[in-house]
Amino acid sequence: MPAPLWAENQLRSWSSYFGDHRLSKHWGFHFDGQFRKDLREDWNQSLLRPGVNFYLGKKVFISQGYVWIRTESRGTVTPEHRSWQQVQYMPKALGVVMNHRFRLEQRWISLPRGHC
Repeated sequence: MPAPLWAENQLRSWSSYFGDHRLSKHWGFHFDGQFRKDLREDWNQSLLRPGVNFYLGKKVFISQGYVWIRTESRGTVTPEHRSWQQVQYMPKALGVVMNHRFRLEQRWISLPRGHC
């Protein structure tokens, strides 16, 4: 018996910026911002992630920062706060620079009123 097939028609917009900017030999900053919007439904999400980078060498740096996320769906706004730490490693293989990121995040979620 064939399995039922299900498809969903979505129309979403997702704008983002990701950047690591070196300020000196060892210090820099990270910033990413993401803005997501469902163009047919009442749903959107904003994410801002600033951080501080410490460069251990040309191929490795560590970062630490904060994330603020705001999700809105069906008239309910849910804020979320996170701290994060990561190690980023950029080896070169066969003439191509790769980028490996290992990230830890700690989440603090505010539940909508009435949820306990």
